[in-house]
Amino acid sequence: MSAQLIHDIAPLGSLVRSDIWRGRGVRRGDGERVLTIPGLLVGDETLRPMRGWLSRLGYQPLSSGIRTNLQCPERLVTTLTAKLDHAVAIDGRRAHLVGQSRGGMLAHVIAVRRPDLVASVVTLGSPIHGTIDGLHPLLRRNLIWLSRA
Repeated sequence: MSAQLIHDIAPLGSLVRSDIWRGRGVRRGDGERVLTIPGLLVGDETLRPMRGWLSRLGYQPLSSGIRTNLQCPERLVTTLTAKLDHAVAIDGRRAHLVGQSRGGMLAHVIAVRRPDLVASVVTLGSPIHGTIDGLHPLLRRNLIWLSRA
């Protein structure tokens, strides 16, 4: 096993041993829907462990359908809002949104535009406040490069 792989998976061992992962002291769901939205350049697979955890806690996690989060943000918001609208129409209960990085920014936009669909928003590492100047220099350089592509 390579040193890089060991470095990459080491935090997973701590996670699966934690009380939170095992559901101790964590609020249980009652079938509430939770739409998970991945970050820039990644897809739904990156949030699969979280959806499994949410399911074990009694929530009904929904994947976004995003394979690589690189599409036009306006199109993504439109698609995700339609998915959310359909899910909420089933029983009228608003859904929770969990977005990682860029996914959190998309979740925030959806919640502002359609508060009738959203019960709460959780953002993980999302640059909601501030400017691109406050980002890590490597991330800032890559975002600038992507914006010109």
